Amino acid sequence: MYQKEPAIVDSGADTTGIGGNTWLIIGKTGRKALVKGYNDDYVTQPHEIVTGITAINLPNGETVILKAQEALNLGTSATTVLSVLQMEEAGVRVNLKSKRHGGLQCLIADKRVIPLSIEEGMMVVKTRKPTEAELRDCEEIKISPSYVWKPHGQSDTAEVTPEEYYHLQSTISKTADVNLPALMSSLKQKKKADDSDQLKPSGENK
Repeated sequence: MYQKEPAIVDSGADTTGIGGNTWLIIGKTGRKALVKGYNDDYVTQPHEIVTGITAINLPNGETVILKAQEALNLGTSATTVLSVLQMEEAGVRVNLKSKRHGGLQCLIADKRVIPLSIEEGMMVVKTRKPTEAELRDCEEIKISPSYVWKPHGQSDTAEVTPEEYYHLQSTISKTADVNLPALMSSLKQKKKADDSDQLKPSGENK
């Protein structure tokens, strides 16, 4: 019987951290990084940046090997945390909306669908240590980029413009809990009124 351990899929993690006993470390970069928690007072000793692999059993009976590059080696007493952003940068589609709320609740990578489960409020994927035969025969799926990962450079702080906001609202109109036509009509009427006020002589607005 294989020992399985949960890997938390976390949008709040800027870097994947490998922990537990289901991963094999197959490469070391020689670099290290600190791990900082939600509290500034929580900072650990430097952890090695490594490449690790683990196995996933799919519902169709297939086993695939997940390969995490540029990941922190947290040690066997820690829980694995998979960074959503790092996975997305590797081309993985991360669907964290739960099935109970109409979501897909899965990862999609290299045309493979990897279901997620919810454990104590956290979205997780079950991992296990691969066998020698699986390392030789099973397909390997990369879940992080191979280039040097610099999370501090992964920022998008640009303000959303009104045009981008209207486009966003239009894109999600079929699923959003808003009356989009009424909202758009109201916004357009307000804009026309504002434009009209700007064209009037100052005395007419008194």
